[in-house]
Amino acid sequence: MKTLLFVPILFSLVACNATKTEEITSGGVVTSKTPHVWGSQSFPKTVYVSEDFDTAEVENINDMADKWDVASEGKKSFFLVQSTPVAEKSDTVASSDGFKDSIFGIYKVVKWPTDLPSALAVTQMFGTLYNSGASDEYFSIQHADILVNYRYTFYSGDSGYGYDLKTVILHEMGHFIGLNHQNVTYSQRYSTVMYPSVSSGDKKRDPTPLDQVTLASHYNYTLSSSSGSSQMVTPRKEYKPRDAGTEVKMQIELYPDGECVHRMNGKVVNRHPASLK
Repeated sequence: MKTLLFVPILFSLVACNATKTEEITSGGVVTSKTPHVWGSQSFPKTVYVSEDFDTAEVENINDMADKWDVASEGKKSFFLVQSTPVAEKSDTVASSDGFKDSIFGIYKVVKWPTDLPSALAVTQMFGTLYNSGASDEYFSIQHADILVNYRYTFYSGDSGYGYDLKTVILHEMGHFIGLNHQNVTYSQRYSTVMYPSVSSGDKKRDPTPLDQVTLASHYNYTLSSSSGSSQMVTPRKEYKPRDAGTEVKMQIELYPDGECVHRMNGKVVNRHPASLK
């Protein structure tokens, strides 16, 4: 009998700079490099937006969903953002587990769950971890939500005070469709929207050629010669389960001192410094 496995993978947006030295303190499963694939490859995913977002913010979310479709050159339509809003949940759930339901949601959260790091945003995914610790380890996504932490200030226009909402949403949607952080240096941070930290001055509103190549590799399609990318698309290898899996909860946390901490089932498994400037 297959073991039922729920794996919340929490991507903290103001997160870690993978170019720094890493310290593995225990274990090593569910790393930042573990492939994430949807168990159901049926797209688009129907996504509902929290009723607390205003009209301009909802437009931002729709625009960024379209950007990922454009990045695929029409090979994929990833998101079907519904016009009917979903009720806000942060006032009714005490922890991040309360967001697991039948709805893929993007939530504007003011009352931040007590078990989550104080990040700009979190993409939370539930699913099954297969082949843990092996070279073919992968995470099969069954459910995902994006939580935006409105304890911070965001702007939805061309400019403003705080953080650019489009930049944050585009990054989190990248995680939603299975993309991990890009391992590039700080000087290369504008070469990808999946760089693991965002500052208040950043505006990244379009997937880059590097993001296009990564996306094409992840979903096994070819790019046109006019895509602007000089990199070769490497087809993703096929992953197959060889075990029933193990119950795991993973959190990626960034603290004000710039340290990035990865926790598995509440225990620190990876710790490394992060650059915020």
